[in-house]
Amino acid sequence: MIALPPRLRLMALALLLACIGGVAATPPARAQSPVAIGAPLTGEVVLNRDIEVRIGPSEDARIVMTLKQGKALNALGTPRGTYWTEIAIGGQPIGYVPADSLDPALMVT
Repeated sequence: MIALPPRLRLMALALLLACIGGVAATPPARAQSPVAIGAPLTGEVVLNRDIEVRIGPSEDARIVMTLKQGKALNALGTPRGTYWTEIAIGGQPIGYVPADSLDPALMVT
């Protein structure tokens, strides 16, 4: 092992930590396709576009309402075998939306 002067060791350590920290702090890329089955989004979410809420987890299910982009909701889960997520407002389930129309709500502290 090569002995480095203390200043170079410190710079090397800082560079290493910056690289590791940069990788860990990089947010994951947003999926361009529906959310993968087995990775349902639950909890507080917001709509990333205007969306039609359906009575069931299907494109053929009746539309019960339309919600605007930015609306805060609660995601209750994704039925197995679909990419639809059941949503609620004020604790009351209201229907299903495509999972890729939801983003996690940002918590500001």
